[in-house]
Amino acid sequence: MFGRTVDLARLPSPFTPKGDRPTGQAWYATPTVQYTVELGFDVAPIEAHVRTQTGRYLHPWYKRLRDAYIATMADLGVTTDLGGQDFLDAMARSRQVDPTMSLLTTAIKATAKGGIGKLRQRSRGQVPYYEK
Repeated sequence: MFGRTVDLARLPSPFTPKGDRPTGQAWYATPTVQYTVELGFDVAPIEAHVRTQTGRYLHPWYKRLRDAYIATMADLGVTTDLGGQDFLDAMARSRQVDPTMSLLTTAIKATAKGGIGKLRQRSRGQVPYYEK
């Protein structure tokens, strides 16, 4: 910045959605802390909660939802052995077969995408919501 330093006190706080300064201790996710360090803020965590084990901890939920979706779609006439035009035709018919089962598939997909999908997703380089 042409030899000048940025006065961080003039910037909005990256720790709050509106940019207000925090008034005390609080819990922050690792990406938030990492971002503030990248901005040049002096961050000194007092305590951290970390996982000591690694693994695919959401895999059992994924398998349950996948199996529920496959079974529900099979009940609607869409099976895993269909291909090409047969699959497309079965998908088109599935919405009219049983409206309740159709709602169930929607609920399963929403749970997978809105719940587990959000927990599993990686950063896509998007600007944090408090920078907009």
